[in-house]
Amino acid sequence: MVVNYAAPDTIRFTAFKDALLNTQILFDLLFTGERYSFYLHDDMGERTQHGMVQQFAHEFPTFRTFFLLGEAFFLPGFDGQRQPPRVNASGTRLTTRLRSGVSARWFARADTLEITQACFRWQSEEGTIPLGLRYQDYRQVGAYYIPHRVTVLDRRVGFTAHSVVKQVDINVPLAPGAFDVTP
Repeated sequence: MVVNYAAPDTIRFTAFKDALLNTQILFDLLFTGERYSFYLHDDMGERTQHGMVQQFAHEFPTFRTFFLLGEAFFLPGFDGQRQPPRVNASGTRLTTRLRSGVSARWFARADTLEITQACFRWQSEEGTIPLGLRYQDYRQVGAYYIPHRVTVLDRRVGFTAHSVVKQVDINVPLAPGAFDVTP
C-alpha cells in the first residue's frame, strides 16, 4: 500500500497486489476535503464511486477505517481538530479528536512515551463503534520516530489489517497528479 498525505485534508490510500508479471491495483481511495473517490477491483469486477466523505463509512463499512482513522495510521497522537491533546500527569494517556470526528484515546509507554495503541470511538447511526490501532517497531526517519508495524482493528465488521512500513518519505514534493481522481 502507498499512502500520500497533504495536510490538512487530502489523503490517498492505494493498495496493490503483485503478481508474477504485473501489479494490479486492489483499491484506490482518495479523500479530498469533503469528497471521496473510490476505485475497487475485487471478485465482482471493477467499480468506481464518488461522493461525500460523511457517507463513505456507511456505504463501504469494510473500508471505513481508512476514512475514520485517516492520518492516525501513521501519525500516532494526532489531533485533526488542531487542538492540543489532553494528557494525563505521566504523559502516558492522551485524548484527541480526529479530522473525521472520531474520538481517540492514545496509550504510551512510560519509559519512552512511544504510543503503543489507540482506542477510537465513532458515533454512528448504529451506536458507538469501537476501532483500534496498535503501533510497534518505532524507527527514526529524519527528525521523527515513526512506527513501522501498525495493526488496524474494526471488530464490528471483522476487519483487521497488519501493515509493515517499508519506506517513509517526509515532506517530499509529490507529482502533479498525485491526488488526481482515479477514472
